[in-house]
Amino acid sequence: MKRRTFLASLALIPAIVACGSGASTASITPFSGATPAQASDAPLAGELVAGLTSNINDKASAAATLYRLPDDATYVVVKQYYADMLTAQGWQADPTILVEGDTLSYAAWKKDDQVAVIGVVENVAGDGAFMTQSVYRP
Repeated sequence: MKRRTFLASLALIPAIVACGSGASTASITPFSGATPAQASDAPLAGELVAGLTSNINDKASAAATLYRLPDDATYVVVKQYYADMLTAQGWQADPTILVEGDTLSYAAWKKDDQVAVIGVVENVAGDGAFMTQSVYRP
């Protein structure tokens, strides 16, 4: 019973973070098979979240949710998932936030006054694949 309560509370975290920002932000469905994770789960997961702060925008990291991806998930597949979904919802790719590296990669889309950012680290170190997802107002 305690496990169900814990899992239910995890599902509320993105909504709580969005409510705390003062203005509601879009809700975006995470990549299929993604499960909530902690930055401490793997060194590269922590670096992915830290990179969002130092390289993208500190507002993005404040509202970022970290997910563990299926181990075989690649940045290209995850990025295409978001590109297809967000474009269908009227978002446009933001080329000013596009970092495609060997280890960490980030991509972004804009709609009205909101920015959606995803970051991905593939399972290069054997610790698993991870993704950050953030929607914020600059």
